[in-house]
Amino acid sequence: MKTKQYHSLIVLVGLLIGWLSPALGSAATKIYGIYYNVNATEATAEVTSGPYDNDYNPEDPYIGSISIPSSFDFMNKTYTVTSIGDQAFCNCTSLTSVTIPNSVTFIGDFAFYGCTSLTSVNIPNSVTEIGLDVFNGCSGLTSVEIPNSVTSIGQYAFRDCTSLTSVEIPNSVTSIGDYAFEGCTGLISVTIPNSVTSIGESVFSGCKGLASIEIPNSVTNIGFCAFARCSGLSSVTIPNSVTDIGEGAFCRCTGLTSVDIPNSVNRIWDEAFLGCTGLTSVEIPNSVITIDYGVFSGCIGLTSITIPNSVTYIGHSAFEGCIGLTSVVIPNSVTSMGGAFGNCTGLTSITVEHETPIDYDNAFENVDKTNCILYVPLGSKTTYESAEYWNEFEHIVEYGGEPDTDISALDNVIYVDQVDGRIGDTMDIPVKLKNDFDVRGFQFTMELPEGTTVNSWKMSTNRLPAGATESDKVSMQKIEGNKIVVACTLNYGDATFTGNDGVIATVNVTFADDMEVGSYPIYLTACDVTTAGGSDEDLSDVKSTLVLEDYLPGDANGDGKVRIGDATAILNYIVGNVSNNFQMKAADTNGDGRIRIGDATAVLNLIVNQL
Repeated sequence: MKTKQYHSLIVLVGLLIGWLSPALGSAATKIYGIYYNVNATEATAEVTSGPYDNDYNPEDPYIGSISIPSSFDFMNKTYTVTSIGDQAFCNCTSLTSVTIPNSVTFIGDFAFYGCTSLTSVNIPNSVTEIGLDVFNGCSGLTSVEIPNSVTSIGQYAFRDCTSLTSVEIPNSVTSIGDYAFEGCTGLISVTIPNSVTSIGESVFSGCKGLASIEIPNSVTNIGFCAFARCSGLSSVTIPNSVTDIGEGAFCRCTGLTSVDIPNSVNRIWDEAFLGCTGLTSVEIPNSVITIDYGVFSGCIGLTSITIPNSVTYIGHSAFEGCIGLTSVVIPNSVTSMGGAFGNCTGLTSITVEHETPIDYDNAFENVDKTNCILYVPLGSKTTYESAEYWNEFEHIVEYGGEPDTDISALDNVIYVDQVDGRIGDTMDIPVKLKNDFDVRGFQFTMELPEGTTVNSWKMSTNRLPAGATESDKVSMQKIEGNKIVVACTLNYGDATFTGNDGVIATVNVTFADDMEVGSYPIYLTACDVTTAGGSDEDLSDVKSTLVLEDYLPGDANGDGKVRIGDATAILNYIVGNVSNNFQMKAADTNGDGRIRIGDATAVLNLIVNQL
């Protein structure tokens, strides 16, 4: 931060010193069109600038192509050119190319600063350091070859070299200064060698043409705004040597769609991925302890996020405005959470793993707490209903207890798949039999959540043997509210049910209007089958899940959509032709508490408004 803050002052002071030197009596000597500071004792020379006018423009600027000799004769002595001094070619806007001899080992600060017409420069392999602002503002420079003698690239060295398209940094370089390539908007490729251990502040910030970057596994730190505003960057792989992703490191990389964060990273600093609108999913590794302020703020394309149970703190605005995010799980490792998910208006479910509510400082500000479901551990609902902020959620649903039965691990079982229903729905729930021996009879007890009414059941004909009809079975049932007991056997010679996995019955149920949105268990117990030989085999009890959503106004036929068929279902109901799956609550489309012709009209209006 300080580097950027004080850079303008440093530039001004540095240039003033260079510009004032001739006026203060420096011994610059012009030989064959090039100014030198000569050291008679060591017989060496440094290329320098001529005098500057009061507006800090060179009075005798270098123009065109310049070829610096490796040595020259002056006053009966041969001088070797060993360096290019500070500001030597500064603001020489008509300079087009420079050839530097192998005798030069050092290029000073601001040496080619503002040389807007410079298109090419050769840096010999005798040079070991590229100093501060050396090529800053050389907007015409299209390519540069950095020799493998160079060990460091100074701050701002190639800043705003907007025509530079590619850079290959040799593996002799161990340090790249802050802002070294900032604003190189034409840069499309760069090679970072594995000799570099840190990518400093804003090194590639604003390089909007950069499409991809390979960070070597020697790098341990990605600094402040290192790749900020690289809008063309679509993907990045961060090596497992990196421990810190710095503040704003990939801020506003709007083209970034994926990022691989390794499990070596333990901290993601403020606004690291702020405004990465193309990012769709992120998996945070379980090495990360802290997610700081605004890390993923404004990532509107983000639809999924995995927060590991290593994270203890989620900072304020960490996911602010991630409107594409539909669900989030807060692990029980999190002990503090600021306004992390404010304005995440797409959230429909939030799962917390804490039995005791944590203080979240209104972390879900402007989230639709009327429709977003808050899932809390079994036995903690009452606590959340009385906790500040958490009690703003209208639907708090407990989860936990035993998991659904793994049907694949059982050879013989009576079961139901997950049931997806809506409040107020009437629907058929398929009951399946999986068997590896012939079966001629079955029984089960199904218990559904409170608020469910079992209406009836019927035998499925698709498991009946050839020639048999529903009349060739003997069955009994007992219905008590949300529970049904069924026993059924074939009475068709020695025949058995066909197949080894499929529907044997359907149970018709209605979900009450006052049930809450959420997940509920469905239990099948006292399950038993009769073999072809007449013996009874006890089967395992199983658990499945009912996922209950709010009713969909107008969905009279219960197919999850509002179509012309729903208007037809309402008309059939009015004339007395009622189907098993007719949805009373959803059919009352105009909400007047009755099913009338106005509801069919309301359905048609809904359909038209969808177009």
